[in-house]
Amino acid sequence: VGIPENELEAIFVPFEESSRTKSKACGRGLGLTLAKEIILAHHGEIWAENRPNNRGSKFTFRLPLRQPEGGFNKAVYSKSEVFGKIYKDRIAKLLKGFGYECNSINSLKELENHIRVNKSILIVDDDQNVLDAISLDIYAEQYTPAPVNNGFEAVRLIKENPLQYSLVLLDMMMPEKTGEQVVQEIYTVTKMYGIPIIIISGYSQTYETKNLLYSMGVVAFIEKPYTYNELRNVINHYLKQTIIPLPYSYLP
Repeated sequence: VGIPENELEAIFVPFEESSRTKSKACGRGLGLTLAKEIILAHHGEIWAENRPNNRGSKFTFRLPLRQPEGGFNKAVYSKSEVFGKIYKDRIAKLLKGFGYECNSINSLKELENHIRVNKSILIVDDDQNVLDAISLDIYAEQYTPAPVNNGFEAVRLIKENPLQYSLVLLDMMMPEKTGEQVVQEIYTVTKMYGIPIIIISGYSQTYETKNLLYSMGVVAFIEKPYTYNELRNVINHYLKQTIIPLPYSYLP
């Protein structure tokens, strides 16, 4: 049958699905969004269209043909290599904007590390698709994503190395340890180091819950579904105004 014409663009929006989707049990509405993000990052395009005579829908994408570097082809890249390769050109432009000269791969990596100090974002969500999608988008904004899939790991990382993180993106509904429990356990550390916490949730929070979380360092709530522009704007807003204080133990 295909997809209604007025939904052909909307299906690429996060958490959106076609009204004609047969099963709602497994899909999260992120697959096409992630596919589009990756293709756009490679300077390509993707679109959907319906076949004639109600013969279903067709998805098409195009990518520019580029010559392999060094005359070699590499079939498989790790996730970290993909993130790095997708935005290498953008990072180089950013560094040049700061007055740095990028001459070689080694020096570029060193400059990336320098420019990304205190710009790692801890992403906490039990859904791997959500982690992948947000990580890709955060890397596009020249921040380093640090994804973890449970609250226990998030608490451990923040307590062991708080200087590594400038912001926490935290899912509210997770098994075993909820977002609220994570906030309660890391509050003293995030307050000391000035690390803002942003809650992402598919459900509205009560007035009392929001006030409690605000008092423990939460600065904003983002409700699903959201657009990536909304997410970027909130992240950039709080990172630009965040000054990480030096803990008393580090003062002379």
